[in-house]
Amino acid sequence: MDRRVQRTRNILHEALISLMIEKGYEAITVQDIIDRANVGRSTFYAHYVGKQDLLMSGLKNLSRHLLEHQRAALALKRSFPEKGFGFSLALFEHVHSHRNVYHRCYERITGHACGLGAK
Repeated sequence: MDRRVQRTRNILHEALISLMIEKGYEAITVQDIIDRANVGRSTFYAHYVGKQDLLMSGLKNLSRHLLEHQRAALALKRSFPEKGFGFSLALFEHVHSHRNVYHRCYERITGHACGLGAK
């Protein structure tokens, strides 16, 4: 993939994530995303159909990343726990790097603050 395309998609994903932390997914508009990403509407629609498409693209990328780690772990000559949970480090690194999003999701689902705070 062209580096400019990848850069634009990364900026759009980062904008979506930061907006999800601030106001929740339901309240976000495409206008919010393009304003935060500082890209034009036509640029957004050149890459995505709408905000749900942007979100699903990010989830597919995460799934692909975890599957790559799982395949690499299964290729190792190690015991089942090491092979079977080989994607765990990648998953925990992802959750850690996006902990504010997961805290916000938890709070929205349960109505309670998770009390962990971002550090």
